[in-house]
Amino acid sequence: MTRWGVVFPDEWAVIRTGPRGQRQIGQLVAAMQGADPDAVRALEGQLRGMAGQLDAAGVDVLASLVLPVGDGTAVSAVCAVAVVALDDPSPDALRRLAESGPHPGGARRTSRTELPLGPASRSASERLAVELTGASGTAPIQAEVRYVVRIDDGVVLILHFETLSVAYLTELSDVFDAVAGTARLA
Repeated sequence: MTRWGVVFPDEWAVIRTGPRGQRQIGQLVAAMQGADPDAVRALEGQLRGMAGQLDAAGVDVLASLVLPVGDGTAVSAVCAVAVVALDDPSPDALRRLAESGPHPGGARRTSRTELPLGPASRSASERLAVELTGASGTAPIQAEVRYVVRIDDGVVLILHFETLSVAYLTELSDVFDAVAGTARLA
């Protein structure tokens, strides 16, 4: 399979799956020498379990961003990166895949964009995340931006970003676009 890479800024925490992710977790655990052994074992088990679940779900990389904001709140976002088979590499097929994320439908803005890997589909939407309804009975607004670009015959790269920090969506969209712009073949 074609090797690819995406560069996340230093503020993002990145968990990989597969053998590379297992090595990364092993290095993290080794660096924690001197910490409480029970805590290290628990963290290792949690990280290995999460990486295994992500791998089973077809996610190659999960990245998370949390930045404190001056008023005591934080701006946060996540990005799942996956490589999937797609027999039809046409622009229409890329568009359909971009629009068919975990929360399809709704008011979407889908456009063609150019990434270093080639033409891509970018689909963005906001929705009321009713599954996250709090004790107050209100649901937050969740924004999603999804990029789909062909990386090889029959293979596409998907970058799926989500955030509940919609007050900062303009700035986050710029960050999402910048991260998508780093996607390269290795």
